[in-house]
Amino acid sequence: MEKGLSKHWTPEQERLWGRRLRKSRTFAERHMTTILLNLFKYDGRTKQAKKANAQARLQFIIATDAELGELAEFEAKFYQATDPDTGANKTVAQRLEKLKKRREALREKGVKRSDLICT
Repeated sequence: MEKGLSKHWTPEQERLWGRRLRKSRTFAERHMTTILLNLFKYDGRTKQAKKANAQARLQFIIATDAELGELAEFEAKFYQATDPDTGANKTVAQRLEKLKKRREALREKGVKRSDLICT
């Protein structure tokens, strides 16, 4: 097993998640798939996990307002389907505003070059 990977990660999962990532049509699908992939694939304490998470943060930081709008709509549909009582109380506009604030906070904090390079 490769160093840094979860002990539960298999070649079959690699193919499955690779297929899911390739089939992602929108920023929202690609971003959520990437987040879940990183969660399942890597042992969170390793340099490889930190690198993958830094790349996902960078992807979010450079997202356009339109892409964040896709993500807000994706979240709204997800919460409406999974938890209509509590999750659906935010509108897409409210979710978009929250995502924009999160993006700005991440932009201010930045992503360290050392986090993007796994040595």
